[in-house]
Amino acid sequence: MEIDVDVLGPLRVRVDGEVVSTGGPLPRALLCRLITAAGETVPETALIDDLWRSAPPKSAVSTLHGYVSTLRRVLEPAHGRAQPSVLVRNGVGYAIPRDSVTVDSRRFDDVVTAARAAADQLDRRTALVRFDDALALWRGPAYADVIDWDFAQVASAGLHAKRDAVVLDRLEVLSDLGEHDDAAVGLLAVVEQSPLVERGWELLALAEYRAGRQAAAMASLRRARTVLADQLGAEPGPGLTNLYEAMLRHDPDLLPRPVVVAPTRRTRYVPAELTTLIGRDAEVAVVSGLIEEHRMVSVTGPGGVGKTRVAQRVAGVSGHRDGAWFVELAGVHDAVGISDAMVNVLGLTAQGGVDMLGAMLRDRSCLVVLDNCEHLAGAVADVAERLLRACPDLRILTTSRVALGAAGEWIHPLSPLADGTDLFCERSAEPVRDVDRDDVRRLCAALDNLPLALELAAAHTSVLSVRQLLDRLDDRFALLEARSARSVGRHLSMRMVIDASYAALTPSQQALMQDLAIFEGGFDFDAAGAVSKRGADVLPDLAALVDASLVTVVGGDPRRYQMLEVLREYAIGEWSPERRSDLVAAHIGWAEAVAAAAYPGLRGPDCITWMRRIEAELPNMRAALANCVDTDLTTYLQIVGDLHWFWFRRGLIDEGSRLLAPVVSDAAASAPVERRVRVLSGRNLVAYLAGDGETIFDSLQRLQALLVEIGDDPIDPADRGAAAEAATMLAFFFAGAGAIAESAQFAAVSRRHVGDDGDSEARGELELAVGTAGLRSADLDSAEIHLGEAIRIADVNGYDWLLASACWILAKSRIAADDLIGSKPLLGRMVEACERSYDLTSWMVGVATLAYVAYRSDDTETAARLTGVVRRRTDLTGYDPERMDPIDLARYGAEIRDGIASDVYEHGLEEGLHADRGAVTALIAGTVALD
Repeated sequence: MEIDVDVLGPLRVRVDGEVVSTGGPLPRALLCRLITAAGETVPETALIDDLWRSAPPKSAVSTLHGYVSTLRRVLEPAHGRAQPSVLVRNGVGYAIPRDSVTVDSRRFDDVVTAARAAADQLDRRTALVRFDDALALWRGPAYADVIDWDFAQVASAGLHAKRDAVVLDRLEVLSDLGEHDDAAVGLLAVVEQSPLVERGWELLALAEYRAGRQAAAMASLRRARTVLADQLGAEPGPGLTNLYEAMLRHDPDLLPRPVVVAPTRRTRYVPAELTTLIGRDAEVAVVSGLIEEHRMVSVTGPGGVGKTRVAQRVAGVSGHRDGAWFVELAGVHDAVGISDAMVNVLGLTAQGGVDMLGAMLRDRSCLVVLDNCEHLAGAVADVAERLLRACPDLRILTTSRVALGAAGEWIHPLSPLADGTDLFCERSAEPVRDVDRDDVRRLCAALDNLPLALELAAAHTSVLSVRQLLDRLDDRFALLEARSARSVGRHLSMRMVIDASYAALTPSQQALMQDLAIFEGGFDFDAAGAVSKRGADVLPDLAALVDASLVTVVGGDPRRYQMLEVLREYAIGEWSPERRSDLVAAHIGWAEAVAAAAYPGLRGPDCITWMRRIEAELPNMRAALANCVDTDLTTYLQIVGDLHWFWFRRGLIDEGSRLLAPVVSDAAASAPVERRVRVLSGRNLVAYLAGDGETIFDSLQRLQALLVEIGDDPIDPADRGAAAEAATMLAFFFAGAGAIAESAQFAAVSRRHVGDDGDSEARGELELAVGTAGLRSADLDSAEIHLGEAIRIADVNGYDWLLASACWILAKSRIAADDLIGSKPLLGRMVEACERSYDLTSWMVGVATLAYVAYRSDDTETAARLTGVVRRRTDLTGYDPERMDPIDLARYGAEIRDGIASDVYEHGLEEGLHADRGAVTALIAGTVALD
């Protein structure tokens, strides 16, 4: 069994090549602490002090033993009762013997030792390859996910010091090989990042001197002297001083010693990575797999997303027999230049362009990376096709902002990082404090987790704090400029990157990009067609924006699309005042149409589809509402009235209450009565969910006033519908409050407009209200009749919301009649309906009621567990069923808490709090099942 423990990045453990999970932060920290001991035994007391930072809990010893057992199961899953051989007990402590695991940091040391030995023997090519191999082992900051522990900080600092020295060793070898300019570029990046390391300045000046740029070399030495004096108050060391004097006398020993060797063909060329690649392990693995499966792969994405770095790493780790070759095309301007660049990188001397390349590569098994192809897409596609036809074992990996359109090309869109926090912290000019990490995470999200944007922003931390960076996001393009023209290569600012992509679009495509910037949080095809006023004709330009990586396809059926926030802001900056006004109006009109379709959809058999759609469109709905609340209250009320069911069923109490509140403003009095009725009904339902009696009372009073305003015999169908809606709402809530006579009066008003026949939604709601009155008046026969009719109508029409409500109230009626067995199937149907319709709050109500049925059935353990299940979701959402129903559910809960022995209750509650989805499903099914 082979065990690999990798610490040059986040902890990764592989057993026989398979990555395994080592558990939470503390088990990972324990494993890392033992790895840092390099085989030595660490006393148990020291482990406890290290893991709990000298403030261990009382259970520290037993907890440590538990972590040891967990790690043993991971590291030696088959050891059973045999003596452990990997994580062993030695006297008073634990150890991981050096020969039991392979650690990448030790492998790094071994490869570096071999590289330095080769360099000492003047075998510089071998040394360069081995230095590159050593640096390729790093996946991120050492001990990245346990760096908060003191021992990890010490170990990480030591490893990073080693890595920094290897970077300098590599660049020294590169200069010794005659690649002085390349070495100088790398060394310049080193001294920019670590200006107090004198060896970096020495090697930089030496490389410049060897390249024939003596003036630049002397300037670098003077700059080193200034930096050391300003920051350390110290004079340069003997190394810099001696180098300066040697340059003044043109000492021949400054030139590298020549090595007489037989000429060899270059076997690979991939530029060394000067900074750590962070957060891209999964993408590198995916692209590496794709290049084995497909002969040509194009990594596409917006500028600054990190395409070049991923391709560079893929090339660096590739195992092709004849090497990997990285060809930079950013400076190439025509088709001829493509083959010239490839000839230069491959080290060929023959003539003949692409045909010659095909002949030379015909028998090679290699990977060619063509980087930055967007400005030569057609020409690169032509070259790639010709080479692939001529060379059966050739693989081509390209990076481009647009798809190239080559035959057989596999497109792999590269997305921004899932979380750019680690990248920002790594690139930050100043160390990021632990207390700032949440702010960093918010900043990264605001910058779309786009690597270039994060690096540009991180460079400013020497001047601005993270919080100050967050405060300046309203002018993000000023923020996203390089502090130094050399600090991020050819990307000097985000605006320059986007300018190039935008300029390549046609006027029609530019106009669509501006149109789509009105959407917040994404959009679908129909939305794009509606707001742009192009309808289905939007497809060609939308596809072009997707191909240009300016719009991202985020999946779904129907497909949804999204623009990165930095691209949205750029496009918004292109709006004229007139265009802004037109787009805001179009967006509001689209939102109004979606909300109108959503109202029946949210209540019907397709409710789950509509719940998910409105969930996806919430950012757009919020934006549309914000844009019309002060300018067009009538439209505002139309949208919120049609969406209130979403907030009610999803339990979004705060948002629903806030957005529905304008219905009580003086300005709303002039809005059509049917709109005010719908919004007040929604306000009332959300208040009911929150247990807000004051708002319920106010809403019901206003509904009564609107019913009077409509009159007894309205002619307009809209008014009749509004009268029925208001009267039914009043009948239901007066019944729930026990005001049976008043409820009956409102029910009679509703029935005049709804009728006694048919299976309409309105009639189903009316039967629900009348059945509720039966429960509250103790006329349980009436409750059975009317609630049974509501259930029938719900079944006929697929109204899961009505089914859940009717089943719940009828179950309470049967509980009141001591028919506990008869309540179980009703509650079972209620829970199923809620799960189908994405209705968490009603699901919690059903489970809370089921807990009471279990309690009344003397199954106290199940009652406690179900109470814990509900409590867990209350803790997560803030919604409390007992607050919503203070009459029944509050009484049920009090009886459970008071009537179950405390030890049984606490144990069951704890089990319910931690039950997973499968256990909850089984618990509910077992409770519902009839004995």
